[in-house]
Amino acid sequence: MTNPTPIKSRLQIAQERAARDDLPSTASENLDDYETVATRVSRFWRSHSKGRILTEIHETTHRISREGGSGYRWVVKASVWKDKTDDDVLDGRMPDATGFATETDGSGDSITAASALETAETSAVGRALANLGKNGKSPRPTREGVERTRAKVAATAA
Repeated sequence: MTNPTPIKSRLQIAQERAARDDLPSTASENLDDYETVATRVSRFWRSHSKGRILTEIHETTHRISREGGSGYRWVVKASVWKDKTDDDVLDGRMPDATGFATETDGSGDSITAASALETAETSAVGRALANLGKNGKSPRPTREGVERTRAKVAATAA
């Protein structure tokens, strides 16, 4: 009998792809290399004081777990405009960037488990701002995203 292949983290996969494709790795073990969504939002408002960040629930699905618990899976969309007036709302001008994120009630760390919708909203905003190029010098993922991923990997390994 052979040993099963170990499960790789997102960080390991990103580093392997970067090495294979001879690209610089954007993944880092050091949380200080990542910025928070709040930092991205502050940078956005400094650069685009007339901008707008709009979030909306894109999809909600009720889930029942194998353990008998239930909750909702939230998909949130964030749209970002660099310079948005009320006329743009009426004219339906497309956003300059969008981002999506999903979280499920009761999953992940204790904060995500209790506040899945809020966590998904924050993540969607961080992704939209990264798509707009507002991730500064840090890698694309946010610090919060890296912390949640690490918590999920640790929980599944336990």
